Amino acid sequence: MKRIFSLKGQMLLNNIFIFILPTLIVGYITISITNNQVQENVKQSNNILALNVNKQVENFIQCPINIINKVEKEVLLKDNLSDKEIDTYFNTIIGIYPYIDNIQIISKDGFVKNTALFNKEKIGTNATNEDFFKKIDKSGKLVWSSVFISDQIKKPTVSISLYANGKLLVVDLNLSTIIKIAQDTTSGSVQNISILDGKGIYLVDNNHDNVNQRRQFSYFNEIKAETKNGGITINGKSDNELILYSTKNKHTGWYSVITLDSNKVFEPIIKIKNTFYISFAMMILLYFILSELSIANITRAFNNLINITKLISAGDYSIHTKIKDYSEFIELYKYFDIMKENVQLRENEILSLNLELEDKVVKRTKQLDQTNYELEELNSSLEEINCELEKSTILLYEEISEKQRVAKEISKLNEQLEDRVIKRTKELQNMNLELERTNAQLEAEVLERAKVDKALQKSEELYRNVYENSPLAFGISDKNFKFIDWNKRAEELFIWSKEEVIGKRFMDFLVPKEISHSINDLAKKIIDAEIKDITCTENITKDGRILFCEWHNSMLHDEKGNLIGFISMALDKTENVKAEKEVTEAKNQTDKINDKLKQANSNLKKEILERIAIEEQLTKSKLEAEQANIAKSQFLANMSHEIRTPINGIMGMTQLALMTDLDEEPREYLTLVMKSAKVLLAIINNVLDFSKIEAGKIIIESKPFKIKDVVKEVSTLFDLSANEKGIRLSVKIDKNIPTILKGDAIKLRQILSNIIGNAVKFTQMGKVIVGMSMDHIYENTVKVKFSIRDTGIGIPKDKQGLLFERFKQLDSTYTKQYQGSGLGLAISKNLVELMEGDIWFESEEWVGSTFYFTTNLQKVETTLSNNVLMLSSPINENNFNEKVLLVEDDKINRRITEIILKKKNLKVLIAENGKDAIELYDKFEFSLIIMDINMPIMDGYTATLLIREKELLLGKHTPIIAMTAYALSSDRDKFILAGMDDYISKPVNFRELSSKIDKWIK
Repeated sequence: MKRIFSLKGQMLLNNIFIFILPTLIVGYITISITNNQVQENVKQSNNILALNVNKQVENFIQCPINIINKVEKEVLLKDNLSDKEIDTYFNTIIGIYPYIDNIQIISKDGFVKNTALFNKEKIGTNATNEDFFKKIDKSGKLVWSSVFISDQIKKPTVSISLYANGKLLVVDLNLSTIIKIAQDTTSGSVQNISILDGKGIYLVDNNHDNVNQRRQFSYFNEIKAETKNGGITINGKSDNELILYSTKNKHTGWYSVITLDSNKVFEPIIKIKNTFYISFAMMILLYFILSELSIANITRAFNNLINITKLISAGDYSIHTKIKDYSEFIELYKYFDIMKENVQLRENEILSLNLELEDKVVKRTKQLDQTNYELEELNSSLEEINCELEKSTILLYEEISEKQRVAKEISKLNEQLEDRVIKRTKELQNMNLELERTNAQLEAEVLERAKVDKALQKSEELYRNVYENSPLAFGISDKNFKFIDWNKRAEELFIWSKEEVIGKRFMDFLVPKEISHSINDLAKKIIDAEIKDITCTENITKDGRILFCEWHNSMLHDEKGNLIGFISMALDKTENVKAEKEVTEAKNQTDKINDKLKQANSNLKKEILERIAIEEQLTKSKLEAEQANIAKSQFLANMSHEIRTPINGIMGMTQLALMTDLDEEPREYLTLVMKSAKVLLAIINNVLDFSKIEAGKIIIESKPFKIKDVVKEVSTLFDLSANEKGIRLSVKIDKNIPTILKGDAIKLRQILSNIIGNAVKFTQMGKVIVGMSMDHIYENTVKVKFSIRDTGIGIPKDKQGLLFERFKQLDSTYTKQYQGSGLGLAISKNLVELMEGDIWFESEEWVGSTFYFTTNLQKVETTLSNNVLMLSSPINENNFNEKVLLVEDDKINRRITEIILKKKNLKVLIAENGKDAIELYDKFEFSLIIMDINMPIMDGYTATLLIREKELLLGKHTPIIAMTAYALSSDRDKFILAGMDDYISKPVNFRELSSKIDKWIK
């Protein structure tokens, strides 16, 4: 086999397999064993560390339990202590144990009876709505409340309560101190310690945002499984691996989670690996240096030998070899010289032999030429012989074929003869079997005939018995209808005995004389076999009664088929005939009634046809009305889009111009433009809102919101307008109204905006007061009453009835002076009624007006209220280096939105259609996408769907805000279904867009 390696390379490769590879394998096994041992030791130490942390948490929990048990004995079970002594005792406990936030005693009625001295203002307050009071356990067991944010220290807190002696002892624990206790037991590799509740919500963590925002631990499901199976490994934010260990507390169901930095945990293993790799690399380097030196000497000797060999192969034998290296090479060169001399001698001998061989080849060639000529003559003779043989062979083959054909014919005839013999034999066998079967059948028939004779005898006896005792009347007559037999039932029916009727004809004594002629005709027809039965006919009994009977006749024949008589059966139909007469009379009456009903039905049918025609016309009108309504809604949506787009440009550019340094006169002009645009936008919004109300497409939502903030925010919107007119706008809110309620905050804002806006608009001087008070409290419902009082122009009494009608102004002068569509109050009235409330007003001309309205809102659970409070907390603006993709085809709107975004310190990339947006999305990471809907090439719906498909594969989510001039709620639903997160309508309001950006960029 040809080698592809040099001697030097082969020697290096052999050394690698002999020395380096075994060394590498041994080193790898050693470091693997060491690595496994160290990892096992690290896991054991980390498990011990997690158990120590959990033990510290359990001690933290057990300590207040012991304190509660002690307070129960020292305070709750004693009735001779004064309130001052109890409060001082509580104050002492809080001073000793810093993680106890408060201790208090609640009466069974739910009022605070005792508390620590620094919290005296709570004494006497109602605690029935607190979580610990709702979960009270009067069996004397400890009860843990849900975690909440303490009003005093603003940190996560949990309450432990114990009911004894008619009182409830409550201890508040500050959970943030757990982390300090747990950290004292940890090592330097611990990166974080977290405490989670049973649902994975952060109770304690180094990152306070996790606690304050009630976030859930990202790997909570893995943590629950990890409590049985050991630590889990995750990727941290800096691409470093983190190891999580957790334990579950048996008292509270909380989880203690320790986060370890894997780099620090496995630092010993890394050092061992690095030491091994460095040592192995140095060993390899040293080996290659030594191998290179030793192999160089060997290859030098071989190279000399190769050069000498090349000269010898060229015919130069004058070179003499001299070597002073290894003894093996000296001996090799010695024998090489001997080989060189022998080769030279052999070459000389080969030359002389070649000359002799050439002479012999010439002679042999001549001899071969003569032999070839003789062979050619012999071949021609053989070819002639072969031709003769081929002809003989063909004849022989034909003769053999003919013999084979004849043999096949003979064989075929023999087979046919055998088949005929076999077939005839089978036919004879079948005939024998048929004869045997026929004989057996004859024997069976003879036996059967004997059985039949016996059966006939029995049948005759049975027939006679049935005939005589039958409940039907039977009679047997000859062919002239003279009776020869008469059964008992016939005697009973007609009162004639058998002896009296024998020899008499049917028509002579059983039918009245007036119909005997017709009966004779029927009898002839029966004899001629034209008819078989006589339908119901009159029969007369011996005592003169008239019966109506049906006669059924069967002919009797002799063996030759001649008629010999009849057997007749009579059925008494007298009652049936009477019933039929009654039915006939009833039928006549029914026919008369039916005639009347037919006339009534005819009239009713005409009325039904007229009603159907009217209903079809109504259905057609309804469809036309629905189509007109759909067309109207679509028209309004399209008009909204067409009008809002230029308004967006006008208002946007006006807003931006007003933000610059302008002289008084142009600022005044631009302010008038802005006001006019706002009035036009309000009119468009009112028309759209009323269109939605008419179509029944308004849906009242029920979501938690801060009602006091809504009232304050809406009032704040009109501060600038009020200040410009010198009006004082104030808000008065009842303190008893809950902070969080469930309802439709958007509709409430709209109602307040319409009424407060009117109050400011129609008030030239004085004040506007917005009030909110508690009207009534039901079980789960709060009825809130709103009032908006102004010192404006008031409403004349003769015009007050027009106030809530749509498109109505009290006077044409109002329209000119104050502007508006006349829809605001009509919309507000409809919205209030949809929210199960009432709206009314009190007004006096030139004195002022007060508008009232009520709405029913739902109460919110305490835990949900806390969540809403935390979620609604303001988000700090930190938008530097945040990238936003703006997708808008209209140049003016694009420019306005771009300027607003840049004023928010955002980096803006622009796409003019959905296709360009997809290309930019693939190249850059964006914190937010603002997407127009109606665009050329690719619209916003399609672009959003494609982005969401990509994000499913990438496992991420980029917020997308729809920005469009379409303003119907059905359009908003389409945006959400397409995968968009939020929606803002054109014209874009700076404050609203800024609020949306703060909401989605965190």
